[in-house]
Amino acid sequence: TELLCQSQVFVREVNSGERSVVSMRDISRAARVFKWFLTYYSKLRGVASIGVSSDKDAAMRIAITAEMQPHLRSAVILTLGYCYHSRLTRVDQRWGYRHRICDTWKKMRTENPAMEWLKLDSATELEDMLIKTQNDFVSQMDLGEGIALNEALRENLFMLLVSIMNQIPILLIGKPGCSKSLAMNVLQSNLNGDVSSKEFFKSMPAVDVVAYQCSPLSTPEAIINAFNSARQSNIGNKRTIVCVLLDEVGLAEESPHLPLKVLHRELDDLGGIACVSISNWALDAAKMSRCVTLYRPKPVVADLCITAEGMVASTGNVKGYLRSLSEAFFEIYSVQRKADFWGMREFYSSVRVINSELKAQVAEGKPASLEPQLLMKTVQRNFGGRPLQEMENCIQGFFERMGMSYDTAPRYSMTDLIRQNLEEPDARHLMLLTKNNAALRLLFESGLRDHTKAEVMFGSTFPNDQSDVFVAMNLQRIKSFMQQPISLVMVHCDSLYESLYDLLNQHYMEYAGRRYVRIAHSKAKQCPIHKRFRVIVITEINDAYFRLAPPLLNRFEKQIFLRKDLMERGDETLLNKLGKFWDSLNE
Repeated sequence: TELLCQSQVFVREVNSGERSVVSMRDISRAARVFKWFLTYYSKLRGVASIGVSSDKDAAMRIAITAEMQPHLRSAVILTLGYCYHSRLTRVDQRWGYRHRICDTWKKMRTENPAMEWLKLDSATELEDMLIKTQNDFVSQMDLGEGIALNEALRENLFMLLVSIMNQIPILLIGKPGCSKSLAMNVLQSNLNGDVSSKEFFKSMPAVDVVAYQCSPLSTPEAIINAFNSARQSNIGNKRTIVCVLLDEVGLAEESPHLPLKVLHRELDDLGGIACVSISNWALDAAKMSRCVTLYRPKPVVADLCITAEGMVASTGNVKGYLRSLSEAFFEIYSVQRKADFWGMREFYSSVRVINSELKAQVAEGKPASLEPQLLMKTVQRNFGGRPLQEMENCIQGFFERMGMSYDTAPRYSMTDLIRQNLEEPDARHLMLLTKNNAALRLLFESGLRDHTKAEVMFGSTFPNDQSDVFVAMNLQRIKSFMQQPISLVMVHCDSLYESLYDLLNQHYMEYAGRRYVRIAHSKAKQCPIHKRFRVIVITEINDAYFRLAPPLLNRFEKQIFLRKDLMERGDETLLNKLGKFWDSLNE
């Protein structure tokens, strides 16, 4: 009880004394998950029965024997980590919370020596215990090839597993690229009830997800329908938990229909289902108090290193390079002029490019090594879209961290960078930043695309063109294009992007040799997609810098594409002469 009280006090302190950030809902959740941890973590350790009994009102009777003490200690630590530690937004706040809990236990031990068994000696030891117990749960899951179990993914998986199994609503908050959606996909693929691949998960219900993609066009009726659909799917099936997934729920706050006002009632009484909400920013206190909250702090170099090493097949000769790559990214990410224009997905994509090249070297019988030209290609491809001077600073920062000379590696032209992207089947989708839609004409003039293998879709900002009907019609067109090996060039299609987030994020599902992706509008559906289908978004430079949201920008490989990128030296000389002539006329 004292540990829970001090936890409530600490969370209020770090939120400037705001009392509403914690409530009796947190105490109720702590009691529920404590029993769950005591049961399942003991089972994970191979203990069939821990001697816990419960009567009809869910009261627990536990005998604190020497045999029970290790299980009780684990359950206490995991409960505090789940309910309070996870909601803290900064690394220093989390350290402060662990330190407070240790100090509280020392006072409890002084007053009652019988509490010695809890053994919360130091903040570092408490953190190690949290990591170990989370790893014990997550290690039972099959992540899939090329997925690294970093801190973000580990904590996301642990929090989602506990929340869904206990049907406690959870809100995941973090910057783009911190494995929120990935964790949900991994969890769903592992929790299959009696047919799960791991024995541990066979004792748990299967998870069925009803996904709803939130957007500025969301309505209260659409969100209510998602919950009602989940409840209807859940009728009579006790071995399956149906979970409502509200993806990018923060975008719904921008809707004039105020759709999130219905969440209060839905979250208060889930009616036998689970609910997971994903957002890039915090919601208001009334909604967040009804959920367990997981804040993902900014990435640190150590976690970036673990991610890179987990993604690269052969790290022997390049391990030192990967640490330097992580340090360079962290420095550039921290000082970039537009916050989150370059995000974690740029880092993941950089590592994938390097991994692909290293595999090719090994396949040819060559030693795996990171050459300057490969680094130049990686940086130019994944850190484009900004003015020339910022790009040069970025290139210089990476090369200096890697201990290489950037003068010896020739730069790729803009057309080369775009061509590389379009020719690689697994490359990210492409965003071209331009002026006055010039990139649309240049794309075909340069021969990068031809009209037989591309479709162009224009949107608009007229009110009638933002309606649900208009959006649904355009999404139907996109679904038909997706089944062909073509490029879809999208211009001013802002009202469609939120429905395509899974497509743009390359969250594909393979089944019977075919690829599928979720298209979300009102009700999400898995739609077939050709492996050579590619999206090219053309947008104004100023829109990308000042209007478009980072979650959208981070999903693309970005390049600035202007008329001057197709000019030869003679053309540039003529252009300079014309510029000087024009300036002289204005004098």
